[in-house]
Order: sequence, then structure tokens, then C-alpha cells
Amino acid sequence: MTEDNYLKILTPRDALAVLSLRFYEKFGKTALPLIEDVCYQLGRAIGSKMREGLTDASLSNVGQAFVDAARKRGTKIQIIEKSDHVFHLTTEEGYRCGLGLNNKGRDICKAMMGIDHGIFEAATGQAIRMEIVKSVAANDGCCETRYTAIREPKEQ
Repeated sequence: MTEDNYLKILTPRDALAVLSLRFYEKFGKTALPLIEDVCYQLGRAIGSKMREGLTDASLSNVGQAFVDAARKRGTKIQIIEKSDHVFHLTTEEGYRCGLGLNNKGRDICKAMMGIDHGIFEAATGQAIRMEIVKSVAANDGCCETRYTAIREPKEQ
């Protein structure tokens, strides 16, 4: 394999993405739980730091902060639904995965998306169900993800 098959490594996150993909290519599906666990732990660390900077850790506010950060990195991303129970987002058609996973498969996408799952859980302090609706890794035209709080927030 040549380096051209992988994301150019510019950040530690890029290095994790390339290492995870190479690990998956070498060891197959047995590697996925390990990749997902490490990515989830990284996401929790990022989400904990994010939470420190927020005055409101509701799902809608955390989701907005997540989208704002993605837009600063140049990701063209739109919010489909935003509440304290559901945060649903999509990228534009033709999106190039920031982890270099285009057409690499839904399984590796789910494992690597442990990062985002961990971010949302740590930043909100809630159990969150993450649903990957569409994925460019699975040859869909865009990525679409829905985050749902396991329990609806209590009325204040």
C-alpha cells in the first residue's frame, strides 16, 4: 500500500484515523471494538474539555458547539433537527470524510465515530444514542448522524 491511499497526517487526530484504518485493514472486524473504544475515550476527553467552556450543557447547545467547530474546520454541515432530546445533522452531498474514510465501509465508520459519540456524551453528561443514518464510508453521498438523549430532559 502506498501513502496515497490514506489521509495526509497533519494532526494527532489524522494519525489516529490512519492508524485505525491500517489496523482494521490488517486485522479485520476483530479490530473494530478496540478501535471504537480508543476513539470513544478520545471523544470523552474532548467532550469533557468542551463542557468546561459551555455555560449550557444541553444537547442542543453541545450540538451547536460541535457544528460551529466543524464549520471552522471548513466542513459544510447543516442542522436538520435541534432540541434538548434530538440533534440531527448532515453534511453536503459530495462530502470528503475528515477521517479519510470515503468508501472504506460502514463498520470502520461506526468505530471511528466513537469519537463523536464520546464528545456528545461527555459534553452533555448524558447517555446518548448515536445513529449513523448515512455515511460516505458506506458510499452514501453525504454523512448524516442523529444523536438522541436516552432520557428526555426534565422540565425546569
